[in-house]
Amino acid sequence: MQLQQVETSRMGAYSSLEEQIRALAGGNAKLQKETGSLVSALRSPHVRGRRGEMTLRRAAELAGMSQHCDFDEQESFEGESGRLRPDMMVNLPGGRRIVVDVKAPLQAFLDASNAATEEERVAHLARQAQLVRSHSVGVVGGE
Repeated sequence: MQLQQVETSRMGAYSSLEEQIRALAGGNAKLQKETGSLVSALRSPHVRGRRGEMTLRRAAELAGMSQHCDFDEQESFEGESGRLRPDMMVNLPGGRRIVVDVKAPLQAFLDASNAATEEERVAHLARQAQLVRSHSVGVVGGE
């Protein structure tokens, strides 16, 4: 009789342990899915761009800069390659301005960080440099 109670108790404990392991496996699967979604979202230029814009504004404000005085956001102007709308234009003395765009290409850099060989990494970084050069606008106005 006592042996039967011990066996029943053991079976209940194993059943409970099995249920907890199943719940843990389900939670792990859900976590992997959510992590994958987050990675996909952060690779999206739109999501990265919006987060970057907020971070840029906050960095400028923490540096003691004031909007509409030291910098302007989302201002359009005509550039060499047509109409441009950078995230921020920093005002400098002499009427010069620095154009800042946080939505610069990042995919080649991410590819470089996941490259299997050194040759692949170098090729991705060269592509990243070219993409950033073609995306850059520079300094506007002044003498």
